[in-house]
Amino acid sequence: MISSLALAALGGFIAIAGSLIGHRWQAREARRVRCEEYEREDGYRLHADKRQAYMAFHLEAGRARGVVAGDSTSAAEDYLGKVREARDEVHLAFIPLLHIGAPRVVTAADDLIAAIEDVAWRGRQFDRPRWTDLMLTFISCVREDLLGPEASTLPPGVASLRHRGYLSTHVAGSRSTPEE
Repeated sequence: MISSLALAALGGFIAIAGSLIGHRWQAREARRVRCEEYEREDGYRLHADKRQAYMAFHLEAGRARGVVAGDSTSAAEDYLGKVREARDEVHLAFIPLLHIGAPRVVTAADDLIAAIEDVAWRGRQFDRPRWTDLMLTFISCVREDLLGPEASTLPPGVASLRHRGYLSTHVAGSRSTPEE
C-alpha cells in the first residue's frame, strides 16, 4: 500500500513538474512571439514615420525653392526675409528627418538647406542646376533607404522630369512649367 502511495505521489509530482515546465515554456514562447510582433510593428511604424518625414521635407524644400528662385531684384529686404522664412520652414521639416532619417538622407537634406542658406545669408544667386542635382541626390537617397539599394537608381523617366523642369519647380504637388 505504501509503495502504491509513493508511486502515486511520484506520478503526481512528475505531472505537476511537467505542467510547470510546460507552462513556463509556453509563457517564454508567447513572450518571444510578442517581442517579434512588437519589433515588426516598430519597423513598420518607423518606415511610415520616415516616409512622412521625407515627404514633408521634400514638399517644404519645393516650396522654399519657389521662394529662393523668385524675383530677387524686387525689394532686397523683402526677398531676403521671405527666403529666410522659407529656410526656417525647411529646417522645421528637417528636424524629424534628422532624428529618424538614414545618414545619407540627412546629409542630402542638409545640402539642400545649405543651398538655401547660400542665398539667404551668403548673398549668392540661386543655382538652379545645382539645386536640381541636390534634389535628385535627395530623392535617390530616400529611395535607397525606403526601398533598398537596388532602388537608389532613379527610373529613366526622372531624367526627363529634370529637362521639363519638374524637379526644379515642383511645389506641393503641382507640376508647373519652368519660368526660364
